[in-house]
Amino acid sequence: MRVLHASPNAPAVDVFVDNVLSIANLAFGQVSDYLALAPGGHVLRVFPSGAGSQGQEILNAQLRDLQAGQDYTAIVVGMLEHIHAILLHDSTPEPAAGHAKVRAVHASPDVPPVDVALAGRPAVFRNLVFRHATPFQEVESGTVDVEIRPSGQTETVMVLPDFSLAGGNLYTFVALGLLQGQPAFMVMPLIEAVELRQPL
Repeated sequence: MRVLHASPNAPAVDVFVDNVLSIANLAFGQVSDYLALAPGGHVLRVFPSGAGSQGQEILNAQLRDLQAGQDYTAIVVGMLEHIHAILLHDSTPEPAAGHAKVRAVHASPDVPPVDVALAGRPAVFRNLVFRHATPFQEVESGTVDVEIRPSGQTETVMVLPDFSLAGGNLYTFVALGLLQGQPAFMVMPLIEAVELRQPL
């Protein structure tokens, strides 16, 4: 399991898993390396960086039924006063030759529902709402503009231009930040090479 910090107004954090400091000083927009965890349930606790586990707790989340040989991403989302964790299942079958797999996560608190499209192609995902993620979708590999649009509309609120989708890879496009405020709205791609992630 890895952790992505996507809470716009939360400070840098330390992440404790089962009361053991596992990730230190994770700032907004940063994603940790994968941690090796035993299968089953775990407790994820988040504190301001350096405060220790006796400090003011930001988040306490129960992670249930993690399966052996599978990968997960826990995303800390929402403004600090309404902070929340969502858990994504990262493991997926390898895409067909000449294809990649993509998914999208809506982690921007003040952005309405969006469509995610690859320019020149039909929208890949429609009406994605805050705190939700799509399943992986297989698409042809190649260089594309990744567009974030208000749901049902054609104009864009954000474009990730000339992005290379390599065959065989997995891509998670995370919309995070704020339309009205700082940190500014952005699209963060997380890229995984399938051959490096499959269990033995």
